[in-house]
Amino acid sequence: MKKILYLIILILVLLAFSVPFKSYAADIFFGVNNKEVNLDSKFEVGIFLDTQADNINAIEGTIMFPSNSLEFQEVFTGNSNITFWVQQPALIAKDSVSFSGMIPGGFTGTKGYLFSLIFKATKKGQVTINSNNEKIYLNDGQGSLVDIKEAPLMLDIVEKEGGQNFVPLYDPNPPELFEPQVSWDENIFEGKWFLAFVTQDKGSGIDHYEVMEGGQFGSFASLFSKKQWIVAESPYLLQDQSLESVIYVKAVDKAGNERIVKIKPRYSLLWYENYFVWIIIIVTGTIIMRYKLWEILLKKVGIILFALGIGFLLPDVLYAANLYFLPSSGNYSQGQNFTTSILVNTEQSINAVSGLLNFPTEYLEVIALSTVNSIVNLWVQAPSFSNGGDSGNVNFEGIILNPGYIGSQGKIIDVVFMVKKIGSASLAFSNSAILSNDGKGTNIVSSSGTAKFSFIKSQSPGAKQTSTDLEKKIEEIADKVSAIKKTLSTSPIIVVQNSTLPKGILAVWEVVPNWIKISVFLAIGVATLILLFIVISLGIVILIWFWSLVWNHRIRIAEGIKKFLRKVFAYLGIVKKEVKGDIIYSIEELEKEFQNIRKTPSFKMIWIDYWFAIGRIIKRFFTKNENYNITSKTDDKSRLI
Repeated sequence: MKKILYLIILILVLLAFSVPFKSYAADIFFGVNNKEVNLDSKFEVGIFLDTQADNINAIEGTIMFPSNSLEFQEVFTGNSNITFWVQQPALIAKDSVSFSGMIPGGFTGTKGYLFSLIFKATKKGQVTINSNNEKIYLNDGQGSLVDIKEAPLMLDIVEKEGGQNFVPLYDPNPPELFEPQVSWDENIFEGKWFLAFVTQDKGSGIDHYEVMEGGQFGSFASLFSKKQWIVAESPYLLQDQSLESVIYVKAVDKAGNERIVKIKPRYSLLWYENYFVWIIIIVTGTIIMRYKLWEILLKKVGIILFALGIGFLLPDVLYAANLYFLPSSGNYSQGQNFTTSILVNTEQSINAVSGLLNFPTEYLEVIALSTVNSIVNLWVQAPSFSNGGDSGNVNFEGIILNPGYIGSQGKIIDVVFMVKKIGSASLAFSNSAILSNDGKGTNIVSSSGTAKFSFIKSQSPGAKQTSTDLEKKIEEIADKVSAIKKTLSTSPIIVVQNSTLPKGILAVWEVVPNWIKISVFLAIGVATLILLFIVISLGIVILIWFWSLVWNHRIRIAEGIKKFLRKVFAYLGIVKKEVKGDIIYSIEELEKEFQNIRKTPSFKMIWIDYWFAIGRIIKRFFTKNENYNITSKTDDKSRLI
């Protein structure tokens, strides 16, 4: 009998341990000010996350509510712990709100604020708000799912007087400052230029973004085009693919506050594209012809201007060109291969290009070069590379046949690197040349871009891959963000300028050609010399007049100086007597007080008499002593005025 009992107990124990225990590693819960809600009133429900000491970096889910008792109003995401929304909280059905987002770097805490929902109570009774289809991912590099404990919210909708209504959060501050980036990628918008932007608002949350593209100041396009704001989402396909427009991005929060950022155009106006330059030329030409100033200018400065134009001005009006990398930055794992392209950006036809690229062999190794889709038709020196020494190099030199190349994305070669070591490495040109197709072989290279890449530890090959909708969205967004980062380049990409562009005459000055600037500087120089001559000659005339005036009245001036000195010396004698009298008076007063100390038994009276004596001495220094006899010591009253 006992054996059977022991056997039953053993079986029960084994069954108990064989049943898997479900551990709750995260908790989505709700928060309200009062669980009793007045009918027809608005109220706020906060959605929070308790990670149970785990580090979380992504979350998705759906909030369910009874639509027959609650009417959805709006969402607030201000000050949320979710910094990158894959899908902003939005109503997807009459009784459900869906959301998904990421927390770069992860979050650990017991009360992580996600967002708030605003409802209106429309029917009395008890209602339940709960979450559904939640998925929470660990920040472990593998996207591991964690178990979730649901905590539904139960509310009572009652009809009573004096119930509080929802008051929106007071938010006087605009969204945070941000830096939109202009970039392109062959996998996004078919390789067209686009705008990427994102920011946060710690108050009421971001409501929407708006984008406006407009012509540059002074352009003919700005006279006819009408600027208007367009509600947009990132990434945004730019309307002006020539990158000659000024771009404005506006972030608007739910309180109506705005933050506007201006992006400087990549390509400035050429001098003949600015109508202000033509106005200046026409007005100046009219004045010169009307008053026949051209004859004077020709005689005085014509030869100088001609020499300057021949020697300096002609090369200055040539367009500049530059080499750059694409991508120019990015993060790669140790042992990974990646490709960066060497491109040329030029506004004038070119027919030859060469360069010597340097890279640190401690971190990188070139494994291949590719000339596929290169604009170079004939290689004078076939692209080659060397991984020897502390600094490796890539060398190339080629010719572009007529009619040459004009553009901003002319590919020269692709360089395939392998990451050897964790750290960071920079790429730079130690020598480069871009020759103009002008029949003279003019080198018009203005700058050569640089690139910097970071290298991290490679991830384990056994990392789990999930197939949920959120992970697909996260991967898609991550790919876009990575593509944006990789395509950022100091040469072809627009950089955000927090400072405003010059306005008025300063804006005109920025776009006028160099020969006009030099002419203005030359005119200012001549005017300065003339003004300096006038000032110096006037100063000499004044000095001569003043000297003659002094010489003619030298006797009177000498008498006046003697009289003035006599008065000064007389005044100094009076001052000497005054000071001497005050000092003697002070000594006598103190001497008298020292003698009276022996006769006064009370320290209090001594203290009072002393300070009265000090007061008399101070008063004496600020009083004339004309009637004071320095040698007299007979009467104390005779010493006081």
